[in-house]
Amino acid sequence: MNNPSNNSVDSRQLIFLSVGTIVGIGALSLPNDLVKKSGQDAWIAGILGAVFPLYLGTLWLFVAKKYPDKNILDLSKLCFGKILGTFLNFLLFLMFLYRTTSVASGLCNIFLISLASYQTQLKLLIVFLLIGSITAYKDLRILGRLNTLIFFITIILSSILVFAFKEGNYRNLLPVFQASPVNIIKSTKESLFAYNGIEIIFIASPFLVEKDKLAGCIYKTIFIVIGIYFWFVFITIYFLGIDLIPKYVWSVSTVPKAVVIPVVSNFRLIFMMFWSVIIFKTLSNFYFLSAFTLKDIFKKVNKKIIFIVIFILSLYLSLQYKDEITRRSINSRLAVIDAIFSVAYTTVIAFICHLKKGANDES
Repeated sequence: MNNPSNNSVDSRQLIFLSVGTIVGIGALSLPNDLVKKSGQDAWIAGILGAVFPLYLGTLWLFVAKKYPDKNILDLSKLCFGKILGTFLNFLLFLMFLYRTTSVASGLCNIFLISLASYQTQLKLLIVFLLIGSITAYKDLRILGRLNTLIFFITIILSSILVFAFKEGNYRNLLPVFQASPVNIIKSTKESLFAYNGIEIIFIASPFLVEKDKLAGCIYKTIFIVIGIYFWFVFITIYFLGIDLIPKYVWSVSTVPKAVVIPVVSNFRLIFMMFWSVIIFKTLSNFYFLSAFTLKDIFKKVNKKIIFIVIFILSLYLSLQYKDEITRRSINSRLAVIDAIFSVAYTTVIAFICHLKKGANDES
């Protein structure tokens, strides 16, 4: 799995991998999460939420300049020692596994509610996780190509929402700056799950062919994600208003109702089908990160065994979310713990790397 030739990616693929890992199911309910405290100023909170990946990305840029050929798993053992570093890497694996299961459960709920209510949760999860496992098994280079293709689907679906300008009302956005700065800042906590995933760069940066373009990859990724999230929150408030948004499970999915195509009776279903492909891509990315991390811990274990173990764990844990309400309730707690661990873990590694000699300085 760690073979450089199988995992090498160019800067374009790394950007699309990073965007693809961040933008997924969280985008559909982001307005629901942010309007609770920010009201019609939720779009501001959506932008401020990018501070989380921006901080992590900037830290990693500093670390990667000193150790361009090491990923965060290598640096963890370098900074903390083999035993503690491996334990922290295992916690990182649990973080990726949690994200895998949450995305899988959310994708399953979309199908049960909107697309395939006649199916069972167990059958859907088995199919999603099995296909996600097969996709992730193909290594980073193939995953990069998949993310590149699906990125353009993401842009097309996002652009289609512009038709909502015909049906919405600008008054839904007024008055601007009514929410207090404190409430806006507090509501950014609700965007933590939607913004997670920048950590894929911590794993993939050593495989980047053009090392000098890492900074561009990080900041272009964050800029693209900010653009998509701002647009989703803005257009959803414009179309529905803050009073109607909480009434929908995935508020963004109602905006495509404004798209009228003569031969299509319900464009919303088409939108949800294609966005499910985008969510599936995010599932595959987190599955890859989980497997890559666990394989690094258990180097002598066969790769197929690693993927089977993760499949079993993911299936069992995904079933524990029960329904969408329960999943979001769990996310509201775990996403904060997830973010604190990610920030603390990366910050300490960056600080210790600052004190150590970089790979370029060592003889």
